[in-house]
Amino acid sequence: MSSYSARSRVLQNQDLLHLIFSSFHPLESISRRAQKFTKRSSPLQPFPASDILSLALVSSSFFVPALRILWYEATLTSLLSVIPVLVKGDGEYILTDVLREEHLRRVDIYARHIRQLHVSDDILPPGIFGLISRHRPSLLPAVEMVNLRLGNTPARHLESLSVVTPPTLLVLNFSIVDSASEAIIASHLGSLANLGWLELGGRLTNISLSMLPSLLVGSLMLDLHSDPLVDIFGLCAQILSLRMLVLKLGSDTVYRRFSISVPEFRYLEVFSLHATLSSTVNVLNSMQAASMRRLWSLSFWFSRSTFPAHIVDHQLSQCVESCLNIGLSTTLTSLAFHGRTIVARWHCFAPLRALAALTHLVIDVCMLSVVDDDIIRHIGNGQNATLKKLTLLLWHTDAMERTMTPSVLSTLARNCPRLESLSIAIGLRTDEGTLSQLRDEMDRNPSPGSNARALRIRFLSKIYNQPSTGRNKHTVVGAATLSRYIDYCFPSLKTFTVEGNEGAEGPATGTEHHDWYKGVEDMVHNLRQRMRH
Repeated sequence: MSSYSARSRVLQNQDLLHLIFSSFHPLESISRRAQKFTKRSSPLQPFPASDILSLALVSSSFFVPALRILWYEATLTSLLSVIPVLVKGDGEYILTDVLREEHLRRVDIYARHIRQLHVSDDILPPGIFGLISRHRPSLLPAVEMVNLRLGNTPARHLESLSVVTPPTLLVLNFSIVDSASEAIIASHLGSLANLGWLELGGRLTNISLSMLPSLLVGSLMLDLHSDPLVDIFGLCAQILSLRMLVLKLGSDTVYRRFSISVPEFRYLEVFSLHATLSSTVNVLNSMQAASMRRLWSLSFWFSRSTFPAHIVDHQLSQCVESCLNIGLSTTLTSLAFHGRTIVARWHCFAPLRALAALTHLVIDVCMLSVVDDDIIRHIGNGQNATLKKLTLLLWHTDAMERTMTPSVLSTLARNCPRLESLSIAIGLRTDEGTLSQLRDEMDRNPSPGSNARALRIRFLSKIYNQPSTGRNKHTVVGAATLSRYIDYCFPSLKTFTVEGNEGAEGPATGTEHHDWYKGVEDMVHNLRQRMRH
């Protein structure tokens, strides 16, 4: 009887059932803050809908909690499909019969569970919008994020935006804005007082950009497809609540500084820039003139550069110098450089050693000439006591003598006492001289005892634009010694992955030595298991 009673209590607790069913949906298992700022151009497909539908049909107790998961994220098309008299013909929705209250109640059953809505050219025509809005002023009472891709939507249909974007909306993404829709969208933004995140993308002009200072938005992403003719930085600085700014400049977009005034970002903490190197230099010049006392994170995503190597070197050095100046005048603790087409030398990044407060450093590029001595000079002898996360990844090398060796792992483990996560690309050396050197170090010296929990190693065995010659490097003895050395340097690992660069030119070339890398992973895991027992 008691077990039946407990079972009944569980079945009657809708919140508990929702918590159990949420394991079917990854968005339900992450933090609420992260949920709000998840942005995609199309709905996530985390599980077969039939699985949740089956749960909903098990019993009446399961119906509502399963429905909450099934409709957590939806498209406008799927929601409208539950109205039997509303059909789409010739690209537009039309009513085949009178829209009755019973039809709208059917919509209510599902609409109240939607938290994230994706709309792609399916905005309602004004006539139908007016009819629905009279009966349901707020069609989506619980929606938090709306992602709109309106590239082919007639401007007259945009008047119905309010039916899917209630004033309580927290996250709004306008992916494609053109001259025909910009004015309507700009006027609509003024009614959204509670936005936490706003994304605007397209050929934006002063019509929409001038609305920015009136918003109380915490996070803003601007994806500019044309040259901005207004002072972007000056306008963004007027958003008093702004804490995160993401600026994307197309490869043909030219950024210019319009004002000599000094903008003040009172609360800006995170800035991310996606642009060419030359545009990045111009943006950083504007940033150096701004006041950003709370800034703690800077990240750059460089698009393809067509300039010769010496100009790329010069531009990259200018970027690093600007970051250094910004870092010394702010609370900067996190700095990231990403560029899958960037070829660089370490001397461009060497000045960053002056940023003593840096806890996170990411350098992820196509090719980087860096050796062990460069890293030794950069971190000093125990001087980098603040570094917690370090990423030094590259995909290519033009010569093995210009790559780091496995010994750099010990250098980092000993001299970065607070290191928690390391991702690094090192040359794959399994000759007897190198392996003997590693064994000697393990025999002579105690383990560095690093407390790092996460390690990712990319072994560079293929030289750029040359046939793969790594067949004699992927040896059993090499795998055994390297796995022992990794465990010696980082005895507290919780996650460890290893990969090669053979697949950098395409997936077809990257599978040949997969088993060898997997073998190194397994050996390290086995060593960890043995230590626990």
